[in-house]
Amino acid sequence: GITNQSGNGLDAYLSSTAIKEIGKLTMRLSGQVEETNRDFQQITTTGTTFNSVGAQTIAAATVLTSNSSESIAKINSGFGSLALDYDGKYIGDFLLRREGSSLYGVNQTWHNFDRATGAWLVSREDWWPRALRSLTLAKLRY
Repeated sequence: GITNQSGNGLDAYLSSTAIKEIGKLTMRLSGQVEETNRDFQQITTTGTTFNSVGAQTIAAATVLTSNSSESIAKINSGFGSLALDYDGKYIGDFLLRREGSSLYGVNQTWHNFDRATGAWLVSREDWWPRALRSLTLAKLRY
């Protein structure tokens, strides 16, 4: 058989980040929008029932079967995140994302995703034992 495949795609991104310091607090606000388009085509032709034993090419087949398919995928998304760092010891990170995709199905095109995390770098506290100073980073996180 013979298979011919072709495809093309387009990706576009736009992102921005802003950083602001207020005393011991550092804030980083980031955002991004994205658009992705994919188009993939495939054509397959097979041949059977040949008139002679040695000539098994598509042109020599008396029964031809052809199939074709096309797959299109589109994704549009955007997110915003906020990262907070207080005094190099206390960290918070928050993210909201909204994504639409043709791969999710007709009635479920759009989905929301979120994340929140926090961390405490206990090894940077003044009360951290001197005996453990060789341990350069001890962090509790959620």
